[in-house]
Amino acid sequence: FSDAGCNEELETIENIEQWWQIPIQASRGSIILWFPSTIHSAASVVRTLEPTPSDPWRGWRGVVYVCLRPKCDFSENEMQRLESCMTENNGTNHWGTHVVNAAGERNHQTQYNAAIEDLIEDSTRVYDVLGWKPGNREFEINCAQKQIAPEEL
Repeated sequence: FSDAGCNEELETIENIEQWWQIPIQASRGSIILWFPSTIHSAASVVRTLEPTPSDPWRGWRGVVYVCLRPKCDFSENEMQRLESCMTENNGTNHWGTHVVNAAGERNHQTQYNAAIEDLIEDSTRVYDVLGWKPGNREFEINCAQKQIAPEEL
C-alpha cells in the first residue's frame, strides 16, 4: 500500500465502532510474537532521521518476520529452496512458499544509502558485516523435546 492507499482504507473503517487496529509500540531490539491468523501490518515511518557519521544506521528500520510451520508441510524440494534462501540471504512470504530477494522486488523510487544499495545488490554481504553465516539447515527447529518432570518446574 502507498500512504494514499492506507488513508483510503482508514477512511473506510473509521466508522467501525470497535478497535480495528491496536498499535504495538516496540523499542529497539524487541520481539513480538503473534498467531499466524492475526491480521498484522507495519506502520509507515512517522519521521525521517538522517544518518550521521557517528551513527550511520540512524533512522533505519529493520523488521524480520519469522514463520513457524510444521516440517511435514514441506516437500524435500521446498526444504532445499529454504536452505538456498538462508545461504543467499533471501526471504520468503509468510508461508515459506515464495522466494523474495532484495534486488528483485524493490521500490525503485526509494533512495537508499550507498551501504544499503551494496547490500541490496549482493545480500550475502550481510553475513560479512555480521561476521556470521548460517549453518546447514539452520532454518529448521527440530530438536528433540525433553520431557520435564513436575518436580523440575
